[in-house]
Amino acid sequence: MDVKELTAIADKLAVLKQALDEKPELLEFLRLLKEQDCDGVARPVMLDPLVTAGVAAKMLCVSKGAVYRMAEKGLLHVWKTPNSNLRKFKVSEINALPQMVERGQAS
Repeated sequence: MDVKELTAIADKLAVLKQALDEKPELLEFLRLLKEQDCDGVARPVMLDPLVTAGVAAKMLCVSKGAVYRMAEKGLLHVWKTPNSNLRKFKVSEINALPQMVERGQAS
């Protein structure tokens, strides 16, 4: 391998690292994809994407401030991605909130 080929590989790795930093669920997807059945067929993968407070607020029809207050109360778990101060939330937890309110578990 020459320097030009190594530089090209390093550039591709930098792009991959940036993608993984911005979307940590990709790493989980790749890990799950690697786990295959004995016949070589990949098992179905269920991903639980992370969304920003703004998206969570739209999903719940509330303000971003309300989403942050729910997180402070422990109703939503906060996820932070590497190299970012953005707080993100799992879609499954957001979708579960209305059911928690109906059962009286969210107070």
